[in-house]
Amino acid sequence: MRTFSEAATGFPSLLFTAALVVVLGFWLLVAGWAVRADSFDPDADLAPGA
Repeated sequence: MRTFSEAATGFPSLLFTAALVVVLGFWLLVAGWAVRADSFDPDADLAPGA
């Protein structure tokens, strides 16, 4: 288990681990009916001041 933890929190894989946690969290919210699956807007304007 320690080897797995070290591999999951090492430099290159830590970025993917964090992204996986975000995606799994979103789908858990969808499964619990807290949000809708289409509530994510990929075309959102994220520019500051816009």
